[in-house]
Order: sequence, then structure tokens, then C-alpha cells
Amino acid sequence: MGLTPMEFLKHGGYIMWPIILFSFVIVTVVIERVIFTAREAASRDR
Repeated sequence: MGLTPMEFLKHGGYIMWPIILFSFVIVTVVIERVIFTAREAASRDR
């Protein structure tokens, strides 16, 4: 296939941009929740 990520996005059309944005938001929320949960667990162990 040999598409660069930008070419892949162009071939995907306009629907790819909301998917990428939503994916970025989801990954950000998951990372934040993992950090929060780890901090809460550490503070409860004290």
C-alpha cells in the first residue's frame, strides 16, 4: 500500500478528521483516569 499517514487521511476523506480528534480525546481521558486512579490508590495506602 505504501501510504504515508497524511496520504491515508486524505484518502479517508472528511470523516477521518473527527475520528482522529475523538480518538485523541479518548486517549487523553484514559491517561488522565489512570494517573488519577494511581494517585488515589497511593494516597489511600498511607
